[in-house]
Amino acid sequence: MCEPGEVGVVVEQKSSYTGAPTITLYDNLPAGLGFSDQLYELHGDLMQTALELIRDCPCTDGCPACVGPVSEVGSQTKALALTLVEHMLPE
Repeated sequence: MCEPGEVGVVVEQKSSYTGAPTITLYDNLPAGLGFSDQLYELHGDLMQTALELIRDCPCTDGCPACVGPVSEVGSQTKALALTLVEHMLPE
């Protein structure tokens, strides 16, 4: 259990560190609570679960239950989310 502000996120289209699109999650408290380390360790399981959640949702284009707000992307939200998660799965 944690508060939303305890984990921070930075989304970059092209990271100066990786040279690629990058999502960085980090502990947002001094000395941290270890959440980002745990998320790193669970990456494969989290991505597999996200894939199943999105794929198995009965909606057509995406909904708040599987992909969150859809108004910014529209009818391609679910397909784009699936593609993103598939690319984030470990090989």
